[in-house]
Amino acid sequence: MLREDFIIRLIKECAQMVAQITRLTKRQQYRAALDLADQALEELMGFDLDHLHRLTENELLVHLYAETPTHLLYQKREMLIQVLTAAGELYAVREKPERADDASLKALNLLLDAWMRSEAERSSGNSWDIEAIRDRIAGPLPARTHYGLMQYFETNGQFGKAEDALYELHAQEPKNPKIQRLGFDFYDRLLEYDAESLKQGNLPREEVFAGREDWRRLSEKS
Repeated sequence: MLREDFIIRLIKECAQMVAQITRLTKRQQYRAALDLADQALEELMGFDLDHLHRLTENELLVHLYAETPTHLLYQKREMLIQVLTAAGELYAVREKPERADDASLKALNLLLDAWMRSEAERSSGNSWDIEAIRDRIAGPLPARTHYGLMQYFETNGQFGKAEDALYELHAQEPKNPKIQRLGFDFYDRLLEYDAESLKQGNLPREEVFAGREDWRRLSEKS
């Protein structure tokens, strides 16, 4: 594991680079901004954007968690998400959609992973526009992302959006019994909420009952 003082210095330097990336982007100096994002990632994680795109998301998580003391993990992950989000936006401007999607998806899944890991992490998720990052991804989202989005929306009381994510998840794995059980559990949890909360979450009680019945029929067909 890297020395603590070294990681703190890296985080501070990366924060300065991210601020400079933002300034360069506002001036439409996209090439320079992308080069700086590449440098920031190299400083923070020890590899550049080319290597990033060869990594699976699990490999990225291993790099992040294995090399960082627990009490510094939040700061380092925040910096990594900022770099990835900036890179995704810059790749999109430079018409590199595959790279744009890859960087944005990794940023999104890092956020969702943090969100699901602990209650304490959830306040950090509120500082990010998770839906905006999701909407920048042109390609299809993997099942794990739909699952994370479902958990995120439900926890935030956005029940209609959580239901949408559930159906996206089912569309990818319609015969998966765990997803079928997930849906029944979801509707059962919703029925424990009062009518006003369900209405505020854009899924009134009568729609919850109807949704559970639709889910039962859908599961029987699978």
